Amino acid sequence: MTEQLIGIGLKVTCADHGIHEGVMMKIVDGVVICETLSGEQLKGDCCVVAFDGGTFVVPPFVFAKALAQYRGQV
Repeated sequence: MTEQLIGIGLKVTCADHGIHEGVMMKIVDGVVICETLSGEQLKGDCCVVAFDGGTFVVPPFVFAKALAQYRGQV
């Protein structure tokens, strides 16, 4: 299993207008995942539509590529 951390402590807004804090964005085995502190994966009707803060631990172009892939998955 491979895992690459993209962002931590993210504050996000989801498609259902829910707001989550402490979200982690990572790539696990080629799949981009946004996960809450409780382990819930934000996808489908609750996919992330906006990032409102947090820390990204990769260069902007890596984040942009991961975000495009995430949006294509949901």
